[in-house]
Amino acid sequence: MKFSTIVSLAFIAILSTVVTISSAAPAVEAANNKPKPPKCETICTGEYDPRCMKLECGRYQTFGNQCAYEAYVCKHPKEKVKLISKTACPEQPTTAPPSTCEKVCIKMYHPVCAKFHDGRTKTFGNQCELDNAMCERPKENVKVTKGRCPKS
Repeated sequence: MKFSTIVSLAFIAILSTVVTISSAAPAVEAANNKPKPPKCETICTGEYDPRCMKLECGRYQTFGNQCAYEAYVCKHPKEKVKLISKTACPEQPTTAPPSTCEKVCIKMYHPVCAKFHDGRTKTFGNQCELDNAMCERPKENVKVTKGRCPKS
């Protein structure tokens, strides 16, 4: 048998394996009866056209624009959200429930570098993403500078 024939047969064997695997994958997903999670990778503009929404917990939240609101709804499909006005929400009284840590961030790249007390650094895509990451650790001291972190 010629070398080129052997290579061709090996290539066909590899392709048939790949096709078999990829055609079996949807059947496994269908057999599990698991709905596909929504794809919430929305990229919103920085346009400020506020929307005041009342969240299911009773808290009011201002979204920077309709796209930011829709991204929030996509990430929280079971939460009931009601449009209150096409303006920013008024200041809430101090008795309002505390806000959750997950804010919807506009996907605009304005990097910030966070230097943690242990010396580690991490670049975040923008200040909002850093705020979300630090919300769970409010007492951790972080030095923030504009731009990407220098490579060490």
